[in-house]
Amino acid sequence: SYASADPWVWASCAAWCEFTVRGLSADQLVTMTHNARIAEAIKHFDTGGAMLAFGHGESPVSMYHNSNLFPGLFPWLFPYGVGGFENNSIDVDIHRSEHVRHLLMYADRRFQRDEYFAFIAFNHEQVCGSSRGGYLLTERRNFNAVVDKIINVDRSALQALIARSQAGEYLRPETPAEETCFELLSVLDHVAGHVPLSATQKKHQRTEVKSMIIRYGVPIFFITFAPTEFKHPICLYFCGEKVDLLSSVSQLPDFQRRMRLIAEKPVACARFFHLMVTLFITHVLRLDDADGGLFGPVQAYYGTVEEQERLSLHLHMLLWIMCSLSPEQIRARTLDDPAFRESLLDWLEQCHRGDFCTGTLSDVRDRQDNKRRERTTSAHVTQLEELDPVLQLPTRPPAFTTENSREQVDEDLRRWLTSVHIVSDEVVCRSNQHSQTHSKGCKKKPDSVCRARYPREIHLNTTIDPDTGAIRFKKTEPWINTFNPILSYLLRCNTDVTCLLSGTQVRAVIAYVTDYVTKGGFQPTTAFSAIKSVLERQEEAFATSSHDSDAARLLIVKIVNAMSAMRQVGGPAACAYLLENPAHYTDQTFKTFFWTS
Repeated sequence: SYASADPWVWASCAAWCEFTVRGLSADQLVTMTHNARIAEAIKHFDTGGAMLAFGHGESPVSMYHNSNLFPGLFPWLFPYGVGGFENNSIDVDIHRSEHVRHLLMYADRRFQRDEYFAFIAFNHEQVCGSSRGGYLLTERRNFNAVVDKIINVDRSALQALIARSQAGEYLRPETPAEETCFELLSVLDHVAGHVPLSATQKKHQRTEVKSMIIRYGVPIFFITFAPTEFKHPICLYFCGEKVDLLSSVSQLPDFQRRMRLIAEKPVACARFFHLMVTLFITHVLRLDDADGGLFGPVQAYYGTVEEQERLSLHLHMLLWIMCSLSPEQIRARTLDDPAFRESLLDWLEQCHRGDFCTGTLSDVRDRQDNKRRERTTSAHVTQLEELDPVLQLPTRPPAFTTENSREQVDEDLRRWLTSVHIVSDEVVCRSNQHSQTHSKGCKKKPDSVCRARYPREIHLNTTIDPDTGAIRFKKTEPWINTFNPILSYLLRCNTDVTCLLSGTQVRAVIAYVTDYVTKGGFQPTTAFSAIKSVLERQEEAFATSSHDSDAARLLIVKIVNAMSAMRQVGGPAACAYLLENPAHYTDQTFKTFFWTS
C-alpha cells in the first residue's frame, strides 16, 4: 500500500503490477440501471477484458478470540497487521466493545470514513447476541419441547401462512400445525431479545413503557425532536470541519459538502445526536434540580430512538411530571375548581402552543422575505443560507453583572426573549410546517386521510368540554404541530410537544403513543419466510449433528441471524450502539436506544 503522491513511485508500481483494475465509479453506478451495468460488463469481456476472482478457504474463520480477523479483513485500516480485537498476547485486557469504540474515535478518522468497518463490527455484535441467546435457550427446562417443534415444523403450514399474508389477509392460526408455527415466534423471541436493535427488543421496550405507566400513572407530555445534523455547526465540527463554535455566526460549507460529510462520517452523526439528547435531559428537563426544568419537576421519562427515512436519528419521549394527578382527578377538579382549572391551563399553555409567537404564518413569511431582500442587497453577504437560523447556534441570555443595573438587565432580557420568539417562529416555519400538498407520502391515495392528521382542527381559545372534561387547546395554525418556543430555539429542528390530557379517551391516546414510540419493523410473515428459507437451506444440519438439540439450536440461531439481516440499520444507528453500548452504563446514565429515569 503506497500513500505517496510522487508520480515516479506510482510509475514504478505500474511497471510490475500484473493486472490493472477497470471498474465503475460510485457516481456512475448510481446513475446506471441494472441492465446498463450488465451491458457494460459484457462489453468489457467482448473487448478482451479479464477478471480477478477471490476465493475462500475450506473452513470459515472464527470471529471469537481471533486477533487476526479484522487486520485481515481491513489491511488498509491495520497496515501493520496488528491491533485486532481480543488479543491474548498483550498484558492489557481490553474489552471488545471498548476496543471498537477506541478505533471509531481514532484521531485520523480512518475507521469512521470506512464504509464497512462499523457495519461489520455491529453485525458481529448481533451474531454474538444471537449465539449467546441460543445457548441460554438450551438451559431452559422446556427445551426438549422446543427441539420437537423446530424439527417437526410443517413446511406446508408455513407456506400457507406466507401465502395468506401476501394476499393481504390477517394472519391467525387455523390448524394445529399453524399454531405450532406461531409458537415458534415466541421461541425466536427468547433468542432475538439478545440481539441489538432487534424487533424483540422493541417488544421489551413496549412492556417497559406499560410497566412505567402502572408505576407512575399517565404521562403528561409526548415529546419528539429530530436534530438536523447536516445543518448544525456542532455536527460539522464532529465531522472535522473547522467551525468556530464560539461565534454566533459560523461560516459553514455549502449544502453539497455538508451532505457529503454526514454521509461519509456516521460516527459524527451518532455523537451529535447523543450530545443533543444529553443536553436536553440535563439542561431542559433538569432531573437533578428540585425546582424542575422547562416542563416542571420531572418524575420519570422514557425515550426511544428511531431512524428516519434518510437514516438520521430522532427521539420519542414520554414525560411524567412530579405529583401529577390521575386523569379522573384532573377531570373532576377542572370541572369543579375554577382556580385549579385556571392554573392548570396557564401551565399547559406555557409548556406548548399551536400557533406562532409573533403573528400568523403570513407574518412570519413576510418577515423572512424582507430579511432576504435586505441581505441580498448587502455587499458583505454572499450566501442566502445565512438566512436559515438552523445553521447558527443559539445565543445565551444576558447575565446580571455589577456594571449593569437591574433595569438594564431586565431590558436586555426582554430584547433577548423577543429575538428568541422571532427565531423560534422562523425555525417552526421551516421545520414544523406540514406540506399542504401532502407531498411526503402521508397519503396513500389523493382522496385518503392524511396519516399525520393534517390539517389540524382550529380552536381560537383554550376550552374544556363540560361533559367529558377534555381540554381543547388554542390552535390557530392548521399546518403546524404543537411545540415549545424555547425548545425550538435551543434545538433548531423539528420538535413536537403534545399534551396527553387533551383527548376524550386518555387510555386510547396512551395506547397509541406506546405502540408508536416502540413500533417494530417486522410482520409475522417476515419471520415465517425466514424460518422457511433457513429450513430449506439447512437440511444437512440434522444429518451432520449428533444431537437433535444442537441442530435445533443452530437452526434457531440461523433464523434469528436471517431476520437480523432483513432489518435495515443505518450507519448512525449502528455507530450509536457501538459508541454507547448500554451494557457498560448504569441506569442513571444516558443510553443510546432507550432511557428510564
